Amino acid sequence: MPATRFDSDVAGVGTATFANSEVLYIAWHVLTEGPRVRRPWEGDTEQILGAGYLQLGDDLSAIGDGASDHWDAPIFLNSVAGRWTPYPSSLSGTFMPVLATRIRWFLSPSTSIHLHVFG
Repeated sequence: MPATRFDSDVAGVGTATFANSEVLYIAWHVLTEGPRVRRPWEGDTEQILGAGYLQLGDDLSAIGDGASDHWDAPIFLNSVAGRWTPYPSSLSGTFMPVLATRIRWFLSPSTSIHLHVFG
């Protein structure tokens, strides 16, 4: 069973760090939809636009440019309850984690989510 790396309600812009650097997947649930969050189709209760995004990252000061964070591509929050996994998420029955020691979020105004990082 994966271990919890981070588990909290978050809003606005923020960053969290975690000790173990293997991330197997991320799960989120939108708690509050701010005024910029939209539904792409009428009647669709799951898909959303404009909620914000997450990014995994790491401190790569070892490459010689001083202490600095480096970030992966954005993970857009395009559903009310969503999950992100590395691709491929498994190979021959073995989970394939992504290496990261931090996560940051950029959520639209008045939007909040429950964020859970597993590793």
